[in-house]
Amino acid sequence: MCSGAVAGVLLSVVCMTQGETRGGYGIKALAVASIVTAGVMVTAGGVWAVGAVSEFFGGRTFPQANPAATAGRLQDHSQLVRATVELPQLPVESNYVDTGACYGGGWTKIDVAVDGVVSVGHHWQIPHVSQQTAQAAMDRVRARFASERWKQISDNTRHGANWTDLGFRMEDPKNGDKLDLAWNNYGSTLIVNVYAPCAKVSADFSGNYENPVASPREL
Repeated sequence: MCSGAVAGVLLSVVCMTQGETRGGYGIKALAVASIVTAGVMVTAGGVWAVGAVSEFFGGRTFPQANPAATAGRLQDHSQLVRATVELPQLPVESNYVDTGACYGGGWTKIDVAVDGVVSVGHHWQIPHVSQQTAQAAMDRVRARFASERWKQISDNTRHGANWTDLGFRMEDPKNGDKLDLAWNNYGSTLIVNVYAPCAKVSADFSGNYENPVASPREL
């Protein structure tokens, strides 16, 4: 969230929160705020240098990563989830690795995918899981990843008169990897999505990053 204080000429600007904006996983949030320009802009967390304005108009700077190596790291996370849910008798379905487009090319190109920048994801699910079993499995995963210093960043559990959604999202503060677990009473399927932050494809990757960058391991 952006905030400001009157210290000169009052301007109205748009502050853009650009998280992992791959289709289906990230959210591009826009919030309008009035701030002051006087060499620096004051934010809730401290001082935001005017250099941030350049990124806002010119676009984000992305780290570099090899998508295949990233896919390997994500599948390591998935294997830990698979072991922790303790459901070896139930088969895994829809196990695949993919890449998604990333956005953040600056104010003039908000909805334009940045060429050569992708977010890698690993996705799989376990069908025929009861609510009680799913809740216990999720609790084990949450505790296990918390022990690895992952942080829960959202709780997506909701209840209605005839429906129940279970879920949460955790993040590894070291590299921004995220884990989403979800279940609902309509499908009775435990859904697992693990994905990495947007990154520029590094020069040591020789494949086509628009195709699957790695084969899914058996879970």
